[in-house]
This record gives sequence, C-alpha cells and structure tokens, in this order.
Amino acid sequence: MRSFPIFVLALLSATMAACAHDPDRATVSSTEGSTLVRTGEVTAVNESQLTVRLEDGELRVFQSEPGLFHVGDHVKVSSHKGEVRITH
Repeated sequence: MRSFPIFVLALLSATMAACAHDPDRATVSSTEGSTLVRTGEVTAVNESQLTVRLEDGELRVFQSEPGLFHVGDHVKVSSHKGEVRITH
C-alpha cells in the first residue's frame, strides 16, 4: 500500500509540470468562431461615426447611426467572425 501514495505524488508532479506556464513561449490562438467582448467609453460622436476608448486605452472609430450613442456612454464592443456590434 505504500506505493499508492508515491504513485499519486508522482502523478500530481507530472500534472503540475505539464500545467506550468512558460512566459517566454509564444502563444498561438485562433479567434475563428469565438466572440471577443471588450468594454469602453464613447469619447466622440460625429454624424455617422463614434470614437470609443477601450479598457486598454486603445481608441477605435466605428460607423453608427446618428443619435444612438452619446459622449460618456459606457459600451460593449463585441466582434464575431468580422462583424462588430456596439451595445450599451
């Protein structure tokens, strides 16, 4: 029965080593079929465009119908398969 705890310990060690994060290793991912949602604040509204400052500080300009958004609105920017949707 003494080999059982050693086996479990060896298994846990192998599992933890496999889950270790290597920060120098490049991460490759695909967004095909997934939805990316970011939050931000509307900083400018023109006739058919609005400018949004995303949570990471990036400024993005989007096409929009007049009157839907106002400066200071907090919005969610969702993108899925190249289609972008902005909601309150």
